[in-house]
Amino acid sequence: MGQPRWGLPAGSASALPASRELCSRNRGRQRPTPGNGRVTAPPTAAAHQSAIEGVRRLNTRTTLGAAILAAYIATIGAANWAVAHHGPIPVGFGQVAPAGVAFAGLALTLRNAAQDLAGRIPTVAAMAAGTVLAYAIATPTLAIASAAAFGFSELADFTVYTWLRRRRMLVAYSLAATAGLVVDSVLFVVVAFHTWRYVPGQIIGKAEMTAIALAVIAAVRGVRTRKAAA
Repeated sequence: MGQPRWGLPAGSASALPASRELCSRNRGRQRPTPGNGRVTAPPTAAAHQSAIEGVRRLNTRTTLGAAILAAYIATIGAANWAVAHHGPIPVGFGQVAPAGVAFAGLALTLRNAAQDLAGRIPTVAAMAAGTVLAYAIATPTLAIASAAAFGFSELADFTVYTWLRRRRMLVAYSLAATAGLVVDSVLFVVVAFHTWRYVPGQIIGKAEMTAIALAVIAAVRGVRTRKAAA
């Protein structure tokens, strides 16, 4: 009776059924992944859909950024072409300005939008391309004035917007465009026409176009915010 059974110590035979049951339970459990000790669950359908939406938003942002960069460069060419082929136009308040004022004002706002969507490096490259384009399209005198005014005004716009953009978006757009349009107006008019006569009209015309562009941007942002909240 006190002898070992099958070579096992006395009393151990009664523990065999319990050990087998415990092993059977552990065999059915999922083993943790090495490293973190946690069980890795398979990705859910919601997580997969979220990843797809993230890629889709990135593609949309990239496409929109490229389109705005192209529009930005195109407005620079249009502004210089208008100045070279048309005389001054009325801008209100009894003032007149060179014909390219509307395109120039739009370019300032497009530059800020391009920086948001495409990033700094592509935007700086577009600024350089715009400066070369401005010099190539206009007459020599207008080309020098346009290239100088465009380069310095865009640098002012870029600096102010980069400094303010993380605070309030519309305030950054407004102040950056204001800085750019003042620098551009003074430099372009004085260098191209050797007079201060068109400076007030140039500032007014660009401010009007900037206000219209900002109103459109505010409306679009409001629609996107409401859709996101819905």
